[in-house]
Parts: sequence; structure tokens; C-alpha cells
Amino acid sequence: MIELVDPDLPRVEITLEAPGDTDGVTELALDSGGGSVREPGRDLELVEARAGGAILDVERLEPWRWRLTHAPDARITAVFALEDTAHRADPDPRVHYLPIVEPGFLHVIGSHALAAPEHLDGGEERPLRLEWRGFAEAGWRTLTSFGIDGGPREVRSSLDGFRHALFLAGRMQVLERSVRGAPVCVSVYGDAWATPVADFADLCASIVETEREFFGELDRPFYLISLIPVGTREPGVVSMGGTGLTNSFALFLLPGASLVAEEGPGMSIPWLLAHEMFHEWNGHAVTLAQPERLGYWFSEGFSDFYARRLLLRAGLLTLEGYADSWNTRFAEFATNPERNAPAERIAEAFWTDRNVGDLPYQRGDLVALLIDHAIRTRTNGEQSLDDLMRDLVRRSRAGQREFTVDELLAAIGEFAGEPAAAHVREVVVDGVDPELPSDVGAPELELVRTEIPSFEVGFDHDKTVAEGVVASVREDSAAAHAGLRDGMQALGWSVSFGRTDLTIEIQVCEGEGVRKISYLPVGEAVPAYRFQVRQPCQVRQP
Repeated sequence: MIELVDPDLPRVEITLEAPGDTDGVTELALDSGGGSVREPGRDLELVEARAGGAILDVERLEPWRWRLTHAPDARITAVFALEDTAHRADPDPRVHYLPIVEPGFLHVIGSHALAAPEHLDGGEERPLRLEWRGFAEAGWRTLTSFGIDGGPREVRSSLDGFRHALFLAGRMQVLERSVRGAPVCVSVYGDAWATPVADFADLCASIVETEREFFGELDRPFYLISLIPVGTREPGVVSMGGTGLTNSFALFLLPGASLVAEEGPGMSIPWLLAHEMFHEWNGHAVTLAQPERLGYWFSEGFSDFYARRLLLRAGLLTLEGYADSWNTRFAEFATNPERNAPAERIAEAFWTDRNVGDLPYQRGDLVALLIDHAIRTRTNGEQSLDDLMRDLVRRSRAGQREFTVDELLAAIGEFAGEPAAAHVREVVVDGVDPELPSDVGAPELELVRTEIPSFEVGFDHDKTVAEGVVASVREDSAAAHAGLRDGMQALGWSVSFGRTDLTIEIQVCEGEGVRKISYLPVGEAVPAYRFQVRQPCQVRQP
């Protein structure tokens, strides 16, 4: 049960009722969050726990984990409280995934607010009941990944699936669309957006339809997309974040942001929607065995590949924009100093090293291109990576819950051939550079080899951010030539990592004033791939 106890403060209480562990000790836990969430559990307070009318002893083991002691086989009730969190204005994107509670609005990703008994099998489907109280009386609408709620809702779901859902309440705009007869609901909080929200809802429905058509699953259930403003609006600054959840997607944008399909080589609203919605199949249906990070090249890199491919097919990306997007990815990979890191390095440093964290996206994107070409070549164009993806989803729907890296590679071998699968293993496990055939982009694109400047920020960015003082400026770097020096007090900065075509700007104290230092973050040249769009007379059908 989720109850609005005080709409003015505001205060929300979440009540869990569940069977306790047979040994009389039950541990309740949220998702620990990895490095993507800052201090999970910090906003949640377990205010009362009972079993059979008796108050239970509670020990908070970690901010996101509690231990209850009770009679064996007892049914437990635990009440958690949330009050005004003030997370939306925080510039740190890691807090936006935590519960957001403020006057007139509640935004909850279940795994960070709905504690679950650890002894229960999270993957087993079971009947679950959700009840909202006090919200309608305060004039707040309520929505979840399972529908637009008015009263108690009975859901049959796995515990993991239920807790990976989205729970919303407040004074929001709710726009309803239909995709081949299936309801798609778009919830928009705030009204200062630079684009009509109806146009945004149409874009969302279009991408949902494109991806469902791709997998041949048009009879999907209710789908919810939420949009909320986060951080502080700054001229010229673009920032976006989001996550795919059970039958839902949560999107975070700066206040007043444009919601239209702006084409360019970097991240866009359609790209983010397409990537995260693709996780409905590549991530939620086809799930990775632990440790998941070893397979992020598949779940994240392949989702990037299909965001680009499906946007092109849907007419939301031009061929030139498609090529630009690939060239940005080729450059990011070529200039990543960790590009030859083995899988074990990703497993250990994904959350702590920016370059390592980017690598599965970059590497998996290129591997998907490689596999797609291998399948097309082996089958004389009768099959592609599309067929492999659909087959993996069918296997998942038939009962295979998790895929190891070895199982993914075996499936790749079935479609692309063992030599291709062996090369993919070298890339994703050992860190070998992928070798792309010259006709990998045929017939519309020509792959060429070139050299590009490496990305070099020129100073210790992380230490500078942490301490507010410029540190370790590299001699003869563009930063040094622009006048940046160790010990300068840094007041603000703008860095687009991996982009050598975008200027770095740093504001530092100088005397009693402020000086802006700007430069292109270019370093030594490195070899890279590049796509060129063929002229119409050059295109030959295979």
C-alpha cells in the first residue's frame, strides 16, 4: 500500500505485507544501485514493523537493507516513510533515480523504494496487490507500469518485475495514445517545455510501435512513459537521462528542454527513448546472467545499435544522420584509452572509471555491426542480426531466463558461423579490436580508414571536480596552451567527453574576477573507421 499521509509536508508511507522467513529472521532490501544511484535508501525510514500484532526488533544493516526478528513463519508488516526529498533540482543525475517526493508530486522507481524480503524468489511469478490511499482525496492522479489506477489493483508478476516498475502520483498532464489497440500513456510533469507535449506523446507512440513491430509483439500490455524536469536550466546546456523499466520508461530532462527530434551526432530524445525502450526485450526479456557487467556489450551496445537502426527505418533519422552517428561512435571507440581492456576490467571498474563505463556501449555497438554483416554474408542476405535478436527473445519467452556470455556467443555462432563468433569472443572477452569488413555498410555507406585526433581533456578532471582546484595539467596539452594551470580555482566547466569537435570551457578565478578558458580537447592522432554516404549513382543493390 502507498498512502499519502500528509499532502502539504508531504509525507508518504509505504506498507509491505509479506510472509516472513521460516527461521524467524527476515531481511528486507532495496536495490543497492551500483554506481548509478547515489546513496540508495537514504530517504527511506522503516518506522514500524509488526507480526501477529507484536512490534518487531529492527536492525538497519545498510542504508538500503534491514533485518527483522519475528516468530518463525509469521506474516510481517513493515511501514516505511518518505518525506520531501528535494532531489529534482540536484545537478547530480544519480539522485534522480531515488524516490522523488515533493508537494504535488511523487515519482518512485520501485527497486529504490519498495523493500522486498530477500528469502523470496524474485523471479517467480506470484499474485501481488497494490493499493493507493489518500491521493485522490488530495487531487493527485496515480499511475503505475500496470495501468492508470483508481483503486486496489491485483497484479500477477514476479517480485523483481513489480519492483522494477514505475509508480507516479501528483498533478500531472496525462496523455493517452493507442498503438495498434494497446494503450500507451505519457505522463508529463511541469508545463514549461519548449515543445508541445502532444507532439512528444506522438513521438513516444511512434517509437513504441516501431519496436513492437520489429519483434512482432503488437499485443503488448499497457505502457507508461514519464517525463519530469530535473536540475537547473542553463543556456546552451543539454542534459538528459532515463531508464527502461517494467512496461515503462522514466525520462529526465532539464526544465524547458526541447522534446522534438533534433538530429545530430550526439544523444537525442528519440535516441534515448529508442535505446531504453529496446531494453523491454534486450534486458527484460533476454536477461543476463551474473555478473551482468560481463554482458553489457550485448545489453547496452546492441541497444545502441538498434536505437540507430530503428530510428532510421522509422524515418526519425536521415541516412546522413545515421552515418554521423556511426562516425561519432567510431571516434569514441578509437580514442578510448581503455578500448583494449578485457572483460574482467569492465566487471571491476564499470562504475568507477568513465572510459571503462563507456566501453561496453562502444564495443557492443561495433560488434553488432560486425555480426550483422557476418550473418548477411553467410545467408546471402536472407538473414541478419534482426533474426538472431528475435530468436533470442523467443527462447526467453519459452522459458530461458538468463543468458551467459558463452550462451550468447553460441547463439551468435549458430547464425553468423563459428569464425565470426570466435572473433566476437576475442573482442568482448579479450579486448581485441574488432576488424570490420570494407563492405560492412553496403550498399548505402562506404567504410574507410582514417586518422582522427584523440580526446585529451588535458588535466585531471575527476580530481578537479572533487576538489574545485585545477590539478595535473599536462605539459604541451591544448589545456596548457590555452592558459590552464595547476592550482587555479575552478568555478565551473563544460566537458563533452569523447568529443574532440566540442570546446571545453572552464571558468576560473583570476584576481577579483572570473576568466573563461576554452580549447578543443585534441591529442595525438589515432587510426579509426569512418562511414561515407555513397552518392546515388554509386549505390548497387546486393
